[in-house]
Amino acid sequence: MRSPSRARLYGVIGSLLPEAGGAPKALAFAALGFMLQFGLVIGITTADSLFLSHVGAPGLPVIYVLQTFVMLLFTAAFVGMIKRFGIDRFFDGALAVIMMCGVIVWLAFADTRQSQSMPVYYGLKLYTGMWYFGLYTLFWTFLDSYYDLTDAKRLYALFAAGSAAGAMVGAALVSLLAASLDPGIFFLIWAGLALATWPVLAGVRRRWPKIDTGPEDAAGDVLQDALAGVKSLGESRYAFALTAGFFMIAVTATICDYQYMRVFSAGRSEAELAVLFGRLTFVANLANMLITLFLFNPLVARFGVRNLALLQPLVFGAVFLWFAGQPGMGAAIAGFLSYHAVMMAIDINNGNLLVFGLPTARRKELRTFIEGICLPVAAAAAGLFLIVVAPDMNVRGVALIGLAGAGLTFACNLIVRLDYVGAIAANLRSGWLDLSAMTPRRRTDSTDEHSSSPTREAEALALATGDARVALMTNRAMLAGARAIEPLLLAAGTYTGSERRLAEHLIVAMGAAAIPDLIEASESPRFSVRGRSIAMRALGKLDFARLRAIAGPLMLRTAGRAYEFLGRYHALELSGADDAGVAVLRRINRDYPAFTLEVVLEALTIAGQLPPYEAISAALAGGPSRDRGYAVEMIEQGAGRQLASLLTPWVSGWAPDRQLAHARAHGLLADIDEREALARALASAFPLEAAAAGQAFWERGETHLLLGKLNDLLHPILAETVRVLSARQDGGEAGLTPVECVAAVMRVPSLAIFRFVHLEWLARLLPTTRIPAGTCLARTGGLLEEAWVVLEGEILVGTGAETRSLGPGSIAGERALTGERRSTLHIAAGEGLRVVTLSTRDILACGEAFPELGIELLRWRMASL
Repeated sequence: MRSPSRARLYGVIGSLLPEAGGAPKALAFAALGFMLQFGLVIGITTADSLFLSHVGAPGLPVIYVLQTFVMLLFTAAFVGMIKRFGIDRFFDGALAVIMMCGVIVWLAFADTRQSQSMPVYYGLKLYTGMWYFGLYTLFWTFLDSYYDLTDAKRLYALFAAGSAAGAMVGAALVSLLAASLDPGIFFLIWAGLALATWPVLAGVRRRWPKIDTGPEDAAGDVLQDALAGVKSLGESRYAFALTAGFFMIAVTATICDYQYMRVFSAGRSEAELAVLFGRLTFVANLANMLITLFLFNPLVARFGVRNLALLQPLVFGAVFLWFAGQPGMGAAIAGFLSYHAVMMAIDINNGNLLVFGLPTARRKELRTFIEGICLPVAAAAAGLFLIVVAPDMNVRGVALIGLAGAGLTFACNLIVRLDYVGAIAANLRSGWLDLSAMTPRRRTDSTDEHSSSPTREAEALALATGDARVALMTNRAMLAGARAIEPLLLAAGTYTGSERRLAEHLIVAMGAAAIPDLIEASESPRFSVRGRSIAMRALGKLDFARLRAIAGPLMLRTAGRAYEFLGRYHALELSGADDAGVAVLRRINRDYPAFTLEVVLEALTIAGQLPPYEAISAALAGGPSRDRGYAVEMIEQGAGRQLASLLTPWVSGWAPDRQLAHARAHGLLADIDEREALARALASAFPLEAAAAGQAFWERGETHLLLGKLNDLLHPILAETVRVLSARQDGGEAGLTPVECVAAVMRVPSLAIFRFVHLEWLARLLPTTRIPAGTCLARTGGLLEEAWVVLEGEILVGTGAETRSLGPGSIAGERALTGERRSTLHIAAGEGLRVVTLSTRDILACGEAFPELGIELLRWRMASL
């Protein structure tokens, strides 16, 4: 039996692994990072030891300044060549340059009789520093084309760990061989590793496609693009604060680098420095790998991306306090580890997630500006300070300046923390039509055109629709006052969008007297989900503080109920029964948890914890994309850890089997049998669910249960189900029950876009008909106003030799459901045909009542164009 500690360890390791089928891809990217860092650390460690032994720490400020110009040239090449040739060819070119330069340096150091001039050591330091930033930007930009934000949060730690492992091997190699190999050999090894990286890179590109990142930018002027990226900083406070935070952390890190380099260089030879750097780099990257594998993801899950942004300035602040209080080797080692372990493992990984909040249209330009220009300029600013001020200051004085830099970084990152969710939401909305930004048309014939009272808005809406049902709702509410709240909300399941808005305005017009009833309705299962939604929206306008107080516990209970429905689905699946009642209930219990997700998202929106939820729901349903990543990130940030954990199976779109495994692993799945599942469904406030359970009991000989439910919930679906079953029991021909009609529709694969709430709305509008053989249902080019689901017999589609026969479980004329009015085929009844008829008018009316269905119908129609 596993010990608790070992079980926790296995759980952590398991959380890092990719989902089924994703392991080869993730491991390939980790291997690519390994190879790049393996060679890079060999080059950097060798160049640093050469520089400090031959030039010394006083030359570092000059390097910091010159590095800016080197990185500006690299950035110009990076942006321009990626636009011209693409990221793939630029990657190939970078590896070729590393190979060529490695051979050149090896040849330069091959003659040990000739000492190198001072500019050579400056050149090597600048060259390796360029690739320190350049390979990092290149690798993560390349990876950004293959993973969205959701996968990034799960797997970026794995990729960073692969890079850290490569750095460890490179550092160990230098540490072991520095005393016996000439410096040029290490650069030749780096060139060989660049050559060995090519097969890994080619394999990634050949095997896995890039994700949908939108159209590629056309080639243009690099300077103009850079200026556009800088100009966009003023359009987003988040982008400005993030850039400023990156700038200040780079300044602070540069001062820290100067501090520990001064300590390390004192009294050590070239070989001793190489060994020291090799050992410290090994330790730093071992810590880096352990942090990224076992600590980074739990930190992100526990504190969130935006809160982790505050960690690095606090770490640097502690290091500078150490330098100020007790300068020496201990403080220097702490500074090195804070830079090369904590910063690399947590802050930079976290920064890769923070950049997803940058405006989508300019993210590549902004990221290149930050990493290729802003960071080197920050190092140059620190270098100028060190050149001008540091010579006259001791270690403690410089440490106080570094402490101030850490404080400014912390202030910038506080703004980043505040704006992060809003920035992600803005990126999600950028790809959608933002209806909330549109100004609604107003009537100009009212007494007070500018009045915005709920009463006047309700009256205007009732007049604008001209609908008798809307007028009746308005009149009853005005007459009954607060007593009308319950009937208004009980009927909400059949409301259209305008009717829901009207009901909300009518209730708000009732004022504070409505608050107690709204609180009760928000939490009561007697009301449909739409009724509770209207209650919460109205309560939010009347007493937002009260709404916030009840919203948290209510959303947790609602999310918890998803697992109750999952348990019912499992029990019904195990039973193996396939009668209409059980078939409908299986579908309801399978779909309800995903429906719960939308309910919770709407509640989070009403409570002010999320931006409008409609775009989030649409992005989650759209498959792997950038928008889906943004949506998941907003849910995790807005919902809180406990609620987000409950929603994970449906946010991630897991299959039912994986949902069940997750529920069992977390103790959320109740073991119930078929009868208990049916009994709980019978007690439901959803008429279709209750009718399906009642019919299942009826067919098992317990007719009294359905009759008793009809007394509790007098609804047309239940009443019609009782009527048909009673007539059938008496030997009469009474057609199909609404449950059986819904079951027939559910069994048609192409009609899976209809959720159970849509089918509940349609259940009373699904007539069954026997049609004589030879009857023409639609002519080619003729009107098409219905679709037909075959229950018995056959339906004939086409003419002559191209005629196809469709049997039970098939559908004909389905394009009518999307609003197409002309048939492209000849459709006729075959022998023994019995159908469920789907009226175009009813389907489109359902789409009006349920906007998400309207979107799916539109998507279905567009797919055929």
